[in-house]
Amino acid sequence: MTSHDRKSPARPRFLAGALIALPVLAAVAPPAPDPGDAVRRERRVEVVGDAATADRVVVVVPGSDMTTRTFDRQLRDARALYGEALRQDPSARLAVVAWLGYTTPRAKSAEILTDAMAAPGADALRRYVRGFASSSRARIGLLCHSYGSVVCAKGLRGLPVTDVAFFGSPGTGVDTAADLGTTARVWAGRGTSDWIRLVPNVRLGGVGFGADPTSREYGAGVFDAGDAGHSGYFAPGSPALASLARIALGRTPEAAR
Repeated sequence: MTSHDRKSPARPRFLAGALIALPVLAAVAPPAPDPGDAVRRERRVEVVGDAATADRVVVVVPGSDMTTRTFDRQLRDARALYGEALRQDPSARLAVVAWLGYTTPRAKSAEILTDAMAAPGADALRRYVRGFASSSRARIGLLCHSYGSVVCAKGLRGLPVTDVAFFGSPGTGVDTAADLGTTARVWAGRGTSDWIRLVPNVRLGGVGFGADPTSREYGAGVFDAGDAGHSGYFAPGSPALASLARIALGRTPEAAR
């Protein structure tokens, strides 16, 4: 669900209206296209920092509408995170991975309402993390934005990660953090200007993603995301970026106010 905030006003209406009509959508929504479709296959990975010498590595998992053509946005965010982490701790040995390892759903489509596109993404994420862990002693974290939080949640069970953060999330497909099957610390954040707050946290007939990970019942540590909009969590100087950098460094972020 990655987007430019300037273009986002119509999107909450689309998503909220669609999810409110869940019974109809569950019956008529077409299946997501084959993620192996050569026209839409999107894969790119870039590392900011030195992964070979890093003590900590964080993988940034994107949401919808991220493609190789728009990947520069994700790389910009990864660089902002790396810069903020080094500002907080100049001696940190950190690497940030801008990871586009799956074909993301299109925001204004039925694809965004189910986890069909998340399943192959979760498989790819598991392979990437396990492959990296097999050749490195670095502690690994996952930072999962919007639909990317569904990908992370589906792929998390048993992965050797120390922290996972969901932000701008429509839900993760499970009711509580305990259902994720991980020993990692689980974090969640949502900016007060993020339109994702308008999306109902429901799940019916395979449509929707259920519980809000920032709710008390979910059981995640809720971090301060300030007034971030949906695409503003990595804005330089923002509370959201400061919180994500602390998580990347393995520290405890400021709690949401």
